[in-house]
Amino acid sequence: MGIADGDVAKMRAEIEANLKREVKRRIEGKIKDQVMEALIRTHQIDTPTALVDMEIQRLMQAARQDMEQRGMKVQDMPIQPEWFADQAKRRVTLGLILAELVKTEGLQAKPEQIRAMVEETAQSYEQPEEVIRWYYAQPQRLGEVEGWRSRTMWLNGCSAKPRSPTRLQFSMN
Repeated sequence: MGIADGDVAKMRAEIEANLKREVKRRIEGKIKDQVMEALIRTHQIDTPTALVDMEIQRLMQAARQDMEQRGMKVQDMPIQPEWFADQAKRRVTLGLILAELVKTEGLQAKPEQIRAMVEETAQSYEQPEEVIRWYYAQPQRLGEVEGWRSRTMWLNGCSAKPRSPTRLQFSMN
């Protein structure tokens, strides 16, 4: 359980902290899902086909990698792009909407907020320092956390104060 000295009190405290983190993540996840569904319902946009096609390819590649990691022979299993079309369109649509909201609201994650998010994520691992180093080893990983943090800031703002629905104006610039 990650407690080298076998102290039962420390183990209980660690289990309690892990449970609290998991409950917090699940609650945030449910709220996020509800907000995302509302965004899609209230902001009907045309999604660029090229972006949807790129997302389909990315999802197909992720599925192949997942099957390979599970010991399956991918070449024996045909993967059809149609299987991923709805999910890809949803992801692209939400990505465009959220990018516009982050830009419109001026929500840019600060380095200390990104660091706090990485540290919080790392706490559920046995060696948090290694996880933190892994995130900071590649700027792309931190970019993903930055995007996640910016969306979280917007979501937190939504749940903290009621607001009337806003229609976003999209431009293809």
